[in-house]
Amino acid sequence: MYETPNTRIRVVKGDLLDEETEHLVITTCDAFDTATPNIIARNSLQGQALERIYDNNISRLDGDLVAALSNTEPAGDVAKEGKTVRYPLGTVATIDHPGRKLYFVAVTRMDENNNAQGTPRRALD
Repeated sequence: MYETPNTRIRVVKGDLLDEETEHLVITTCDAFDTATPNIIARNSLQGQALERIYDNNISRLDGDLVAALSNTEPAGDVAKEGKTVRYPLGTVATIDHPGRKLYFVAVTRMDENNNAQGTPRRALD
């Protein structure tokens, strides 16, 4: 049971990215990688958000993520292609986007081979 006052959760069938006035939660890895298609799949929600919300402008998305994470203490580093700074699982990078907020949430750990690994339990720890 979800018990938070003044909170409403809706489950809606359709394309999340077509809802331009709704806030979005976009899951990502602990390094907040953004490079498609080498690291992030284009057909993932994150890859589609990059394409449809950011017009494939990785630099703009990266800048927004850097700003959103500027007050968050990193959790370490990983030697791999792409981004190498790790943040704690559960870290949320909140981006103000016209008409809505984008919440990028770290729910998986990226290993040295850019394989994302995680479980629902691990994301809650």
